[in-house]
Amino acid sequence: MSDPVVACTEELMAVYNTLEGTHYTSIDQKQGESSFRDRTQFILDLGSQGVWGKCAVYEYTFTGAGSSAHPAGTVQKIILGDLTVEHIEQEEYALIVKKVDATNPSKGLPGAGFHIESTNGSYSKDIITGEGGSYRIGGLSAGTYAVTETAPPPGGYVIDSAAPQYVTLPSNGNKTVTVTFRDSTTITGEGSIRKVDADDPTKGLAGAVIKITGVDNSFVGTYTTVEGGWLTDVPWDTMPIGSYVAEEVTPPSGYTKSPDQSKVKQSFHWDGKSDVSLVFENDSNPALKLRVFFCGRDSKIGPMKLGANGSKSD
Repeated sequence: MSDPVVACTEELMAVYNTLEGTHYTSIDQKQGESSFRDRTQFILDLGSQGVWGKCAVYEYTFTGAGSSAHPAGTVQKIILGDLTVEHIEQEEYALIVKKVDATNPSKGLPGAGFHIESTNGSYSKDIITGEGGSYRIGGLSAGTYAVTETAPPPGGYVIDSAAPQYVTLPSNGNKTVTVTFRDSTTITGEGSIRKVDADDPTKGLAGAVIKITGVDNSFVGTYTTVEGGWLTDVPWDTMPIGSYVAEEVTPPSGYTKSPDQSKVKQSFHWDGKSDVSLVFENDSNPALKLRVFFCGRDSKIGPMKLGANGSKSD
């Protein structure tokens, strides 16, 4: 049948006309509050809810000789059906909607709004992601669902894609399926890391190697200070939102690392909104003291003394 609803409705209307002696000609004509089409659609929708019928159909044909009034060849066949309605228990499935930071997928974002709707129109729900950036919906029937982000989470995030993602339950034998959405944040903050002389903090030091490592993300970068002591190539605009540790790896030439560990390794959090400013200090190498020893003529080792006129003596 090209259109099961229309085909079934036309049969229903024909049977109704025969039983009730009516003359309906349109499947959209109403009998009370509903039309023939409405009734048929309701019956067919029961199938998606697990309600089905077992129907035994019997055909009866007249086999007698007939009469002059009713010749055997003009008697129609009779079809009778015995319908038993039953409810089939269906398995239930679950959908997990997860919202994460686009730069740091391990960071869940609470407060994002979503609309979930089945493609057959039998289910519709609006949700907001909770702690950890996820929301679990259970008790779902098998089918395809459209998940659309309707509101970004707080904190300056924007919706990366307004298009829905379609999820089919179950999927690859899994009764629970997770769909993940990523949102980006608008970067308004700035980062500043500088290396200076401990005795003169206004003096920036070039040539210091500093390593930046993500704590809750996989970011790793090693950078070298330039003239003025600044790190100029840290990718603040693309760095994942999260926590970091900045550590001096190699001091500039002529300097040593500070004995104060807080000046060698510093932690910071980058949220793209608040400015980050770190200063590392280095001590200059101390002057070398040189003591010279000479070997005397008698092979005894000791310091050489100079006379008043500059002559050598043991």
